[in-house]
Amino acid sequence: MRDTVNNPYLKTYLGFICKNMFSLSIITVVYNDSSGLRKTFNSLSKLKKEFEYLVIDGGSSDGSVKEIKNFDLIDKYISEKDQGTYDAMNKGINLAQGEYVSFLNAGDEALKNYLDSFEKYRMNYRDKDFFYAGVQFATKRKKNFIPKRFNKNMEYLQRMPFPHPGLYVRRNIFEKIGFFDINKKLTADHDWIVRMINTGSSGKLINEPVTLFSLDGKSNSYETIFEMKLTAIKHGRNKIIANVFLLRGFISWLYYFFLRKFMS
Repeated sequence: MRDTVNNPYLKTYLGFICKNMFSLSIITVVYNDSSGLRKTFNSLSKLKKEFEYLVIDGGSSDGSVKEIKNFDLIDKYISEKDQGTYDAMNKGINLAQGEYVSFLNAGDEALKNYLDSFEKYRMNYRDKDFFYAGVQFATKRKKNFIPKRFNKNMEYLQRMPFPHPGLYVRRNIFEKIGFFDINKKLTADHDWIVRMINTGSSGKLINEPVTLFSLDGKSNSYETIFEMKLTAIKHGRNKIIANVFLLRGFISWLYYFFLRKFMS
């Protein structure tokens, strides 16, 4: 099922209006997570509607589509089978009309500064291709994580240099370097960020959390470090060095495993 506009003249007009109205397109992907979707919707309902909102559903059967149809802030949605999370994210990018895009997937929540912080930095740093912010982990103690100010001398080939839920990126960067690689099941976002950095895109740190982020999910499983190893080798890293960082990544995974276990 797709929500579509068939009149070509109306599509052109709506595309022009959206392109000139919104600086940010927020994309939510979901599959059979109606409860997580409600959390995401509730957080966005507290913000000013100064963004384009797109929801991509993978053909849910649990009531997610009903939640989508009942949420008034959605500008456009798709509900159909896909090839996984990253395929759904690519569909959202194809629909987006904003100058920048961000991802707030089902279960993640926008903090009250989600838009204001972005707009402040966007206006003050017009030359930047992306902004990366901190996140707040959805644990009992609401632990904040603020990434370090990034530079290319830092390790990023086998670790996330900044959390993806805190990323705002110019939409035209996807046109320049391509979309998410759907052959990577867990770390296509990391692979895409590596490509973005390696092609010279310039970013700016937003030194505060903007998203309440769940530590649950496959993206935080130990399998991710193996995919990141393959990404690093693809981008020129020596296999021996890649194995050293594989061990380092496993230690990091253990840290987050115990963080989820004892703080959730």
